[in-house]
Amino acid sequence: MENNTTKWYLLAFLGCVWGSSFILMQLGLQGVNSVQLGSLRILFAALFLIIVGFKHIAQIPLYKWKYIALTSLFGTFVPAFLFAIALSKIDGSVSSILNSLTPLNTLLVGLLFFGLEVQRKQIFGVIIGFVGCVFLVISGGGENTTENYYYTILIIIASIFYGINVNLIKKYLSDLKPLTISTGNFIVMFVPALLVLYFTGFFDIVHQEKKLGGILIESRSINTKTYTAVIGIGLNLYEPPTSSQIIDQAIIDVYSLQGSPPQRNLLAALILKNLLNLLFEFQSKEFAYFMPDWQRYDSLLNKPIKLLSPLGSRVGIARGVNTQGQLCVAIEKKIYYFDSGAIRVKLKSSG
Repeated sequence: MENNTTKWYLLAFLGCVWGSSFILMQLGLQGVNSVQLGSLRILFAALFLIIVGFKHIAQIPLYKWKYIALTSLFGTFVPAFLFAIALSKIDGSVSSILNSLTPLNTLLVGLLFFGLEVQRKQIFGVIIGFVGCVFLVISGGGENTTENYYYTILIIIASIFYGINVNLIKKYLSDLKPLTISTGNFIVMFVPALLVLYFTGFFDIVHQEKKLGGILIESRSINTKTYTAVIGIGLNLYEPPTSSQIIDQAIIDVYSLQGSPPQRNLLAALILKNLLNLLFEFQSKEFAYFMPDWQRYDSLLNKPIKLLSPLGSRVGIARGVNTQGQLCVAIEKKIYYFDSGAIRVKLKSSG
């Protein structure tokens, strides 16, 4: 009896959490766009589940990872973005009501594609839920005429995906614990969600298109054992308003960002300290070791740039650097390589 009571409490708690998610998603859309919201939901859930459920991953047989991947796609990844996009155009209450179509779609998908055997009381319960859903939508349809109800289609599609997910789990993963399945799902989704978030510009600095500083590296390999480099670091601490008229590029400075005069000596000391540590590592591990970090901070990557040299200028797309430290640029579908001392690089203006 006590166990059944606990289950009812848990069910009520789950209902509160699930229902509030629609409100919280709409609040989240005030600060990020729809795609970013979908990605962030996945990433935060993934981090939590990896912490609490990582030890259960070993329980997933290798041949079942394909079903884990499928259920992560249908059960969370795609619906997370569909809901976020829909909620940018329609009210959360409408979304939550339409989401109650999930049991009906689960039943239909099971009958049509999975050979599901259902009892009469299950069909009866689903019909009652569907009628209630229709009644709520119709009764509330005239309250807000400014919403774009075409976006309700996205919620219906998401509920169909949920139905596919439930049937996949029942048929192929029923022998695994729910926590094991959920943890596996979010491990599969973590990197794709992170990539989606990255390409939305979420990690970009607010003033990304305004130059804050620059690094100049003059390097030369004398022989197979000797490598020389001169590194210069420029940082805009304070630039007078007239500087933007002299420099043919949008700029910003540290003073503008932090709202107070920067401590020049302290800042220089911190840069030098970190730079020396990196140089010692560079001496023993060479540039290839640092390439992942370079790519992570490469503000020019996959952006249109203009190459300036004494021989003229060329326009292309920055494609990062190679293991020799040369800049890779795509020009007319061909990759060219440039040494740092041979050219100057600037972002190409949209105009």
